[in-house]
Amino acid sequence: MLVLRARLLVCLRDCHVVVYNRKEISSSRALVIILADVHKEMVRVPLLTFVLGLALIAITWAFPHTRSLTAFIPAAFGALFLVLGVLALRPLLRKHAMHTAAALALIGFIGAAARAIPAGIRLAHGGDEKTNPNAFTATTIMAVLCLLFVLACIYSFIAAWRRRAKSEASEAAQV
Repeated sequence: MLVLRARLLVCLRDCHVVVYNRKEISSSRALVIILADVHKEMVRVPLLTFVLGLALIAITWAFPHTRSLTAFIPAAFGALFLVLGVLALRPLLRKHAMHTAAALALIGFIGAAARAIPAGIRLAHGGDEKTNPNAFTATTIMAVLCLLFVLACIYSFIAAWRRRAKSEASEAAQV
């Protein structure tokens, strides 16, 4: 269940019909409406950073695969995202923390995808002793989450740039 400013989205697992704002709509249309609501509401990226950190930490314990230190890479990234999310709550540090979080997410995506793609190919061909399905799953989820966060940051940066340009234009028009 997801609530966006008094609008309710209810979707049971594997459903094709969604109840949204007291109307039944298809699930693909619901995604478009949710994205439109996110656009209108301008979801706070510092909160998204904090949630990403929690998700990456949860991945580490949801998919245990080895006692190796590499198993804790998602948790390390998650801890950094938590710190950056907290720092971004301060207005003076927000811009720096969000740019750092976007760069960290890009590094996380590249690193996770670079490990997940060869592992996926090995698993598709029957696997070997080096390929662990849990490690592949955790790495793939980390890559997807980091990529989605980078895209959200890019969208947020463009929206902030447009707001700033619009406010500067209105201030220049008043003078």
